[in-house]
Amino acid sequence: MSEEEVCPGGCLCGSVRYEGVGPITKVSVCHCQQCLKWLGGPMFSARFSGGIRITGDAKWFDSSAASKRGSCPMCGSALFWRVTADGDTAATAGSLDDPSVIERIDRHIFIERKPHWILLADDAPKLTGEELLAMK
Repeated sequence: MSEEEVCPGGCLCGSVRYEGVGPITKVSVCHCQQCLKWLGGPMFSARFSGGIRITGDAKWFDSSAASKRGSCPMCGSALFWRVTADGDTAATAGSLDDPSVIERIDRHIFIERKPHWILLADDAPKLTGEELLAMK
């Protein structure tokens, strides 16, 4: 995918649409308690080199002092995770129109929170919350 290409996605009902701009730069799988509660399982998220352009009115929830979560106010689809400080936004991988554009998982985070019944079969790095926060 070139810098000019876009990767479309959106919610179940079509009220909120987005375009991931440019290539995917990172795919993370978060096993934190907030993601498990929000999605019913880990959050698979994709970040794009040129950011995300959103059309429609996503509903934003301040899930912590550091982040917000965006969803469709009509159908409730979980769509975005945003860093409060700088606005960096990731899209949930399942909301991409073509999730097959994701070629790999780059990392698992907050693995100490992972339920025992979720098995990790890939070789992506697996970081605890403490290890992740130490990288910042």
